[in-house]
Amino acid sequence: MTAAPIGVGVDGTLPSDWIAAFANLAEASGYGSFWYSVRPGPVDPFVTLRGVVERTDRVPIGISAFPLDAYPAADVARRLADARLALERIIVGVAAGQAKRGALHLVEGGVAARRAALPGARVGVGAIGPQMLALAGRVGDAVLVNWLTPERLAWSRERVASGARGAGRLTPDLYLYHRAARGADGLARIQAEMAIYRQWPVHKRHQAAMGRPSLIGVAADDPTDVARHLGPYLSECTLILRPLPGDVHDKDEWESLIQFFAPGAARG
Repeated sequence: MTAAPIGVGVDGTLPSDWIAAFANLAEASGYGSFWYSVRPGPVDPFVTLRGVVERTDRVPIGISAFPLDAYPAADVARRLADARLALERIIVGVAAGQAKRGALHLVEGGVAARRAALPGARVGVGAIGPQMLALAGRVGDAVLVNWLTPERLAWSRERVASGARGAGRLTPDLYLYHRAARGADGLARIQAEMAIYRQWPVHKRHQAAMGRPSLIGVAADDPTDVARHLGPYLSECTLILRPLPGDVHDKDEWESLIQFFAPGAARG
């Protein structure tokens, strides 16, 4: 697999017009894709999507990911169809969310429902554990992974590839969310984010399975440090750098981080 362009992702709870502006900046800065997260709340991810599509011309757009316990697959498909957007640039992510039972069935059904309603859309499957990774290989157009060391990335790729082989299809591309922070407190910021994720049992088990690493992400003050860190990942997946600002509500800081971690800067 050759190195794929680096993408960038932002917090989907931010105002929709901010996210659209960030997408425009990301495209101008040379990123290979632009992503935003989905969480239940006052920000409508479909309004955000329309703004992102309108403010960009060519960059692929990823939505990572609709939790199917909160956003039923049929409702998401209907809203996307009603939006009447060109789907060629869009990867619609789905994940089990906080479903405690039947997660595999929920996701497989969600992918099928999305495909039936929106045959032109690419569907990404959010996966952590071995069974979900194999399912993603069987049914996904893309696989959305998160918080991986290089060793765990290789492990995850093999589970996805095994699922794809069993279904007689090519292995879908992996997109890895990778946290990125700048400044003297960048390391502490990423470690704090890792601790927040450990509050969820699935992520606690996930980090334990990797040997409880002290850091997953890139903390840097110099773009050449970014390039050196990302090397072990670039040939194995498409990285989605997820900046961690000191103040999530500071639009200027978001824009500064998007520019700092841009692929041209990261190559040094």
